Amino acid sequence: MIRHIFKIIWNERKINAWLVVEYVIIFCVLWFCCDYLYPMLRNYYGPQGFDIDHVYRINMEKKASENESEELDNYALAMTFMERVKRYPDIENVALARAAVPYGGNTWINGYKINSDSVVISLRERFVSTEFFDVMKIKVDGQIFDWTDNTVKDDVIISAVSGDKFGRSNSDMTLVPISEVHTLRYDHEWDARKSIHKVIGRTVEIKDPYFQPGSSSIIIPLKREDVNLETRENQIIVRVKPEADKDFVERFSRDMREQLFIGPYYLSSIVSVKDQKAQDDSHWGAKDQINSAYAITLFLVVNIFLGILGSFWFRTQNRRSELGLRIALGSSKKKVRRMIVFETILLLVMASIIGTIICLNLGEETLQSLGVPTMSKKAWRIGKEQNFINFAITFAFLAVVSIIAVWYPAKQASDIQPAEALHDE
Repeated sequence: MIRHIFKIIWNERKINAWLVVEYVIIFCVLWFCCDYLYPMLRNYYGPQGFDIDHVYRINMEKKASENESEELDNYALAMTFMERVKRYPDIENVALARAAVPYGGNTWINGYKINSDSVVISLRERFVSTEFFDVMKIKVDGQIFDWTDNTVKDDVIISAVSGDKFGRSNSDMTLVPISEVHTLRYDHEWDARKSIHKVIGRTVEIKDPYFQPGSSSIIIPLKREDVNLETRENQIIVRVKPEADKDFVERFSRDMREQLFIGPYYLSSIVSVKDQKAQDDSHWGAKDQINSAYAITLFLVVNIFLGILGSFWFRTQNRRSELGLRIALGSSKKKVRRMIVFETILLLVMASIIGTIICLNLGEETLQSLGVPTMSKKAWRIGKEQNFINFAITFAFLAVVSIIAVWYPAKQASDIQPAEALHDE
């Protein structure tokens, strides 16, 4: 049957050539839509390395004091704060952090050297208390430091990037297997702070920014002298029991406001980290960027469907006499419709081969010069597997659309009366 269909395609080669050209153009357009949209959605909706469900930030402020020169034991005040919050029945755990909480608004980046290497790489610094890993549900392979023990101040935990690598995702030179990272050296001529950090644990990639190259984190024990309940620089997060999440903010504020008058500090507000994520998405345009990509893709899909439908409608209507004659000579309507569908799929296969060759040979620079939005494969560590994903999604989508578009005109053409077909012939 396939050999017979190839003969039909060859006999109708003039009109089929235009259909193949149309398919090639559509295939290339959808390929690049997939190439742009799929990594973006995978990064946005994929695992982030932490869990912000039922996580809240507690914001504390410092009231004006007549004696501003009074020295405070901020570490002792913080321990009192944590003890009181932990006793609240709705709370699972509480953690202190600095520049560590996702969507927290402040980011610290510094240069470190891996093991005995001399190359400096930029890492995201996160200073946390031990409870941070429990509150954020970050799984650690190895040990977790005790932040209250000053003897472990140089012990750190590192996070991966691009799977099991360590470094920055847009730099091949600094990417090394995370299992081979044993020490990190902070040693800069312009900075008096010089230390060697021992890696005692490793985690998966912690992704804060969605549409920027990923970077590994160095997670450092929060120093006692840096602890401060005032949350302009520091962050306080709590994990709430799932069953107690409803109306937690109002209930906690009412029950704990007086207990959290600790020294000069008082409870200012409580904010869901999920709400902060929504604000962060809005501020940086992450959701808008995805919605724009959705809208453009939907517009293209609708026009592609209508284009394919019109093309095959015209083609099939011109073959009504041929199809009716086949039925008059003994072919069943089902067999005729199946033949038309197979013709369509074979045309798509030929076009997809040509389209794939074109897409694989068009570089990022060429596409950008044509105004086609692209995702930097180097920065996003997009490998050759993306080409297989692009082909599979594009071909499957076009196959479904083509079958839907050709089925109804094929049905109408096959329903022609044999006498009418013979009269036309």
